[in-house]
Amino acid sequence: MGVSFLSQLLKEKTESAHSYIVFGSNTGPAIVTADGWKLTLLLSRNTIDFFLPDDPQELNDLSTIHVDKVSELKSLLLKECGGNLRNGVNKAG
Repeated sequence: MGVSFLSQLLKEKTESAHSYIVFGSNTGPAIVTADGWKLTLLLSRNTIDFFLPDDPQELNDLSTIHVDKVSELKSLLLKECGGNLRNGVNKAG
């Protein structure tokens, strides 16, 4: 079951904060961390890594500069996808 973000929209305090969220797309899974990192795995090619507080429009791919961060986030994604990154690809046509 998913986690509701209604309290965030209503600016209410929550009892537990999540350190990251994971979501799927048509091209592969992605993860966004509470501290602003976003990793998108494009299964047809490479990864793309952004630091959203400095780059909210996602214009600067940092994956070649922050290799350790990419590795850390990719490990989290793999765990959340049940060991198979293809589980993060939307199956709807």
